[in-house]
Amino acid sequence: MNYQLRTTIHDGRLAHPKLPKQISQLRGIVTCDPRGVSIESSQGTLGDAVVRLTGRINGHNWPCDASLNVATRGLLLDDRLASSLPPSMQGGWDRLQPLGRVDLDAKLVHTDMTWRTAATVVCKGVDVRYEKFPYPVENLVGRVEIRDDIATTKALNGRIAGNRMQCAFRLPIKPGITNEKSFVVATDGA
Repeated sequence: MNYQLRTTIHDGRLAHPKLPKQISQLRGIVTCDPRGVSIESSQGTLGDAVVRLTGRINGHNWPCDASLNVATRGLLLDDRLASSLPPSMQGGWDRLQPLGRVDLDAKLVHTDMTWRTAATVVCKGVDVRYEKFPYPVENLVGRVEIRDDIATTKALNGRIAGNRMQCAFRLPIKPGITNEKSFVVATDGA
């Protein structure tokens, strides 16, 4: 059977148990054919964050191959978002306990039952409480690149106990990726 269904969504909503909040004000173009689903220029709001998504899902039954581009502006990192994460990501979240807003641009590829991610995360005043560090780090501002399961930043700025702090790092985000790690931090004051 051969078919093609193309529809324009003007003001939709998407609620799913895996989402921390429903996506509202959803609009975009979706095409469905025998090979799968294409998402063109879609946009919606998740809380007060703007989310944009484009991509292709190759098939109609999950799991299947997929390639998605996601961009968010003003995404709130909080406990509600944390509760929606898959168990494989919960440990990393719990180790950092982030709270604050980020912008995110990501390419997500699902093949052979595995997700691969390339992303740029721009922190816009994020607080973290790293489990191995005795002091909270507040108001982090800067860019973090994630490529090949390694997170890298050349300059992430914030505050520790009221003192300015700047750090740079190159760290694996999954165990077994590499033994090479670097983390440099500088602060003013005591």
